[in-house]
Parts: sequence; C-alpha cells; structure tokens
Amino acid sequence: LGPDAAADYLSGLLIGAEIAAAPGNGVPAVRLVGDGTLVGRYTRALTLAGRPTAPVTDGESATARGLWRIREAST
Repeated sequence: LGPDAAADYLSGLLIGAEIAAAPGNGVPAVRLVGDGTLVGRYTRALTLAGRPTAPVTDGESATARGLWRIREAST
C-alpha cells in the first residue's frame, strides 16, 4: 500500500475488529457521534455486519450541547 492508502486500510481493520468483538444479540442500535468521514465508515461497517444504527449525531453539535448543559447545570 502507498502512504495515502495505509491510513484508510488501518482504519478499516480497526473498525472491523471493534465491531466483530462487540456483543451482538439483544444490543440496542448503536448511536454514532463524530465527524462525517469516520461516522460514514462505522455506518457502512455496522450495516455490513447486520447491526442496527441509531440516528447519527454530529460531533461538534454534541460537544456544544453538552458544554451548554454543563454551564446551565452549574449556575
């Protein structure tokens, strides 16, 4: 593999290993939070593995909402 393809290949191996090692039966849908590229990879891998996914949440939005809730709770 060339240097440009190595990172994508390694990412695929790690995502695949993570999904293969996760419990499968009876586990609710997986909620994905993060950047679009990585979330897309996880969505595709989970679909190929026959695992349900919940709606995707953008990582920046989730962080902003979380920080806002912390601030509101601390006042």
